[in-house]
Amino acid sequence: MDLKRALYESWKTFGPNPAVIEESRRLTLDETLRRAVALSRLIAMSDSSETGHVGIVLPNSEWFVAAFLGCLAADRAAVPINCLLSPPEVVFILDHAQVRLVLTASPFRPLIEAAQQSGAGGIQAIYLDEMLAGLEPQQIAAAIAGADPTMLDCGRSDPDRTACLIYTSGTTGVAKGVMLSHRNLVANCRSMQRVLEIRPNDVFLSVLPLFHSFGLSTAMLLPLLTGSSLVLMRRFHPTTAVELIEREKVTCLLMVASMFALLMRTGSREPWRLKTVRIAISGGGPLPPALGEEFQRRMGFPVFQGYGLTEASPVVATNHPGAWKPLSVGQPIPGVRAQIRDDAGQILPPGSTGDIYVAGDNVMAGYYRNPEATAETIDPDGWLKTGDTGYLDSDGFLYVTGRKKDMIILGGEKIFPQEIEHILTTHPAIAEAAVVGISDPLRGEMPKAFLVLNEGAAVDERELRLWCAERMAAYKIPREFEVIPELPKNTLGKVLKRELLKRKG
Repeated sequence: MDLKRALYESWKTFGPNPAVIEESRRLTLDETLRRAVALSRLIAMSDSSETGHVGIVLPNSEWFVAAFLGCLAADRAAVPINCLLSPPEVVFILDHAQVRLVLTASPFRPLIEAAQQSGAGGIQAIYLDEMLAGLEPQQIAAAIAGADPTMLDCGRSDPDRTACLIYTSGTTGVAKGVMLSHRNLVANCRSMQRVLEIRPNDVFLSVLPLFHSFGLSTAMLLPLLTGSSLVLMRRFHPTTAVELIEREKVTCLLMVASMFALLMRTGSREPWRLKTVRIAISGGGPLPPALGEEFQRRMGFPVFQGYGLTEASPVVATNHPGAWKPLSVGQPIPGVRAQIRDDAGQILPPGSTGDIYVAGDNVMAGYYRNPEATAETIDPDGWLKTGDTGYLDSDGFLYVTGRKKDMIILGGEKIFPQEIEHILTTHPAIAEAAVVGISDPLRGEMPKAFLVLNEGAAVDERELRLWCAERMAAYKIPREFEVIPELPKNTLGKVLKRELLKRKG
């Protein structure tokens, strides 16, 4: 089934249910889809591209929801773009994705106009707020009332066509356009629905950026397809998050580790205000074990770690109340298979560390206009090479040891930075840690640790080395420690190690 028809089926069953909540505005699923269908007419008339790729430059908002669903209703593929990118980065995406129409709002006019002047001159931009301001309320109401969600059950039905094109964050190089099909996204949402036992009365706090696959799939499409509701936050603030969780009786929190850390610091003063939360999943990067333990102790409910990547739509595995193990990222979700392979591509037995491969209906169609990278990433049998290393235990739980490109080779010994980072963050003075490899003339590489300390804390390097010696092999102890105010991160909270590599000497 494609996304259009999946949304249509959801509308038939859950049309009157609350769907989108933003500040004081509350839209039912019926109202949400009518807005999307009404917008789809404008999209179809305005898009002159041969590709059918439509850019979206919007924050988390009902506008973003309407724009994305409007693209689906118009049989277009959405290209969500990070609002925080620079004009040259936006130009790259628009040019590479062959976009001719961008849906945006007036706060982003300087960004869009700068991009147009920098080489994206053929782009037409529709500023949704300005367009609506130019219409009478009666005109808007009539257009929405006349929009019929049954049209979602019409037109092309090809689950394998591209639903959206999401450009990777580029943490390891130039961003690539990940082609996610209707089948990919529906399959991932249905699997998550089963694993988390999502019900129509569930309420999601949608604070993850919707232009990222994690937010798009789990914080927007999952609730819309299951009759649940989503409470939109444009940007994360822990005090506001606590207020929304209490007021809207939020049941599902899907966030990144740094958000859970901030939520804990604020929410632990009055943990009863979060009593409606029944499931909390951390994704987008590793959850430090010390944070997970402290969160459960102070908040009274656990955070379960999951794992995914944009190329897998994005969820691959997750712990959940029915099945979990400490330090693991859980078992693969239904319909997803995982293998661990060596450098020669041979499957390794349980407990052996190697390259993580995954397969299933969630695996992307490929990278847009990049067949070489696609061939390097997806093998002839459809298995996706994630670029991460890890192992499976005898019960099928997956453990991620880090990015293969981040792995440090010290005199033939393999060092996984994530392992050292997890240990360092258990030190009482250390809030965050990131480990990279620095050049060593004798043994190739040595680990260096960048540390962010807890407020008011201090650390003595000699004491820290002795502390590390009690907890890790001598060759894993960082050769250098550097305390910095904060770690460089992207909008999803992933540490940008390439920025740290620029700092090392």
